[in-house]
Amino acid sequence: MNGHLPCDEICAETQQHVPRLNEHLIDTWYRYFVEFLQFLTSNLQLISVMFVGLLWYFKHIDTPIYEGICKTLAYFLRSQHHLKRVDFHFCFFGCQKVVDLLKNLTENIRESLSHLTLRRFVRYEPVYKEQNSTFLQNLSLLFGDSSFTTLEIDSLIFENMVASLSNDIQTLKIAKRK
Repeated sequence: MNGHLPCDEICAETQQHVPRLNEHLIDTWYRYFVEFLQFLTSNLQLISVMFVGLLWYFKHIDTPIYEGICKTLAYFLRSQHHLKRVDFHFCFFGCQKVVDLLKNLTENIRESLSHLTLRRFVRYEPVYKEQNSTFLQNLSLLFGDSSFTTLEIDSLIFENMVASLSNDIQTLKIAKRK
């Protein structure tokens, strides 16, 4: 050999460092993201905000960090009283977090919020059918008396909302007949 490591050894050595680097980057990202949201919460009133790709970070963090991000994000949304447009793309929050976030969003800005986009916003959890049903009822209540001029949502959310409402209507019809 001429002083070089064989390719397999180089690859094995390189791959050992990649996960550590990724963990460090995710940890750094999390801290800066939370600090940024806290800064916005304390110092600015926005009229538009867009969150894109949180899914890519969520899959690499543990539950306490995820909970911390959701809590900070909810507090940020609650603090913004002039938002007219809010967009979420590829975030995939759990059902209960979605209800909490949307509740915080719509509590203070129901009148000013005119555009809401929820693309790949909900992580549908078929295992928790009862939780999903509660989620859809809460979602219907949150959207029920809003003044949206534009509401963009995934077909899955819409289909589940319609299915839930259809089931409620069927239940009412059956109860009325008896």
